[in-house]
Amino acid sequence: MLSTLGSLSRLLRWTKPVVLLLGIASFSLFIATLFQLAGIETDIYLMPSVLGVLWSLLFFFLLSTFPHVPPKPDKELSWFKRLKVRLQRGIYYLLGTLFIILTLAAIRITFSMLGIWGDTF
Repeated sequence: MLSTLGSLSRLLRWTKPVVLLLGIASFSLFIATLFQLAGIETDIYLMPSVLGVLWSLLFFFLLSTFPHVPPKPDKELSWFKRLKVRLQRGIYYLLGTLFIILTLAAIRITFSMLGIWGDTF
């Protein structure tokens, strides 16, 4: 799991500025809709902007966290260094599990919110 997340985040690291811009744009749209700024008088953009912020945060978390996963420790390393690498990989494993759980929750929230949004508007 860690190697897959690490290679995926290294492969897609060039999208980090795009994700950041989309997140800022989605958050700006959320604020404009919430406070009815820029001539937006209905809340039609509220749910899509929340989903845009949610997915931007998840993708940014992936791109920022997993490109630096340490490799599995060699037997040539000392006992203390192997323990250190295993602890680091354990923290990354917990973060990876959290990322997968949050992604599954975001998928469920996305389908629910888009269903409500499609029925309303």
